[in-house]
Order: sequence, then structure tokens, then C-alpha cells
Amino acid sequence: LLVTATTRYDPKGLNKAKKDIKGFDKQIKALGKTFLGLFAAQKVLAFGKASVKAFAADDKAARLLLNTLENLGAGYAATNVEDFIAKLQNATGVLDDALRPALQTLLTATGDIEKSQGALALALDISANGVISLETATKALAKGFQGNTTSLGKMGGAVSKATLATGDMEKITAELSAKYKGSALTAARGYSGQMDKLAVASANAKEII
Repeated sequence: LLVTATTRYDPKGLNKAKKDIKGFDKQIKALGKTFLGLFAAQKVLAFGKASVKAFAADDKAARLLLNTLENLGAGYAATNVEDFIAKLQNATGVLDDALRPALQTLLTATGDIEKSQGALALALDISANGVISLETATKALAKGFQGNTTSLGKMGGAVSKATLATGDMEKITAELSAKYKGSALTAARGYSGQMDKLAVASANAKEII
């Protein structure tokens, strides 16, 4: 509203201008709220779909792991195994979505819970060094427990040929542990590891919702 020195004072005109401006302001705010509401609704819908998908995937992995335990006659240990997975996830920042299938692979190969848990911890240490992925490390160890150490011999000389030749997984895992032990926890303390832990918290929130 522009007022000059030569403008004759007109209260009616001024009041009308103020009223028009106020009305326009209300329309702009209403439009903004409409867009914000629509945007928020779309976000909530997208988050809801992602949450359902995350829970479904988590539930499926948990059921498959339980089935494996029951097939091994160790269904009674399901709660302890889930606690182990949860602690490992919180400590390393690796999602249980990856930990459960890895443990399942090792359980199928070894038939032993304690041995499989130790092997999973070792696989996490190996993968934390960026040598190979968790999935690859897990499969290599699983094959090793079944008598095939070829994959373990392809990990950049991590295991000596002499040790591999024995086919003794206790000696092989001991040698791997000597080189990689504690790597997963060390990595988790770094910036990238902290970001992974935030991702874990976010994923868990989705599953809970």
C-alpha cells in the first residue's frame, strides 16, 4: 500500500485495502497448510509402507532362523539366539536383517549354536576390514566347516596354505581370529560405524511401528 504526501486521506479506501491484504494473507497461509498437510500425509503413507515392508522382512528372517533351530532340535534356544543377534547388532551396527541369514547359513553347516555364533562374530571381523562382505565371509566359513576350504584360501592370504591343508577348522578359525579379532567393534567406534548404528535404530523404529 503506497501512500504519498499528495494522497488525500480516505479511511474507507484504507480500510478496504487492509481488509483485502488480510484476506490475501489468510489465503496464502491456508494454501501453505494445504500443501504441508498433503506433503505430510504422503510422507506418513510412504513411511507406513516402508514400516510394513521392514517388519515383514524382519519377521520372515526370524521365522526362517527359528525353523532352522527347530530342525536342529534346538528350538528351545530361540530366545537366547535372538538376544545374541540383538546384542551383536547394537555392538557392530550391522542390521539383524543381515545377521540372521548369516547365522542361519552357519547353523546349517555346523549344526552347533555356539560354534555358529563364534563363526558369525569372526565373519563380522573379517568383513569389517573390507576384505570381503559379511555374506561372502559367512559362506566361506560355512563351506570350510563342511570340508571345502577353497573359498577360505581366496581371502588374500589370510590363512596360510599349510593351515588350509590340514582342513582343521579350529586351526583355520584361530589363524583368522589372530588377524582380524576385534575389527568389527573397532569399526563400530568410528564415524561410519556410528552412522550404521543410527541406521539400525531407524530400521528398528520402522519395524516396531
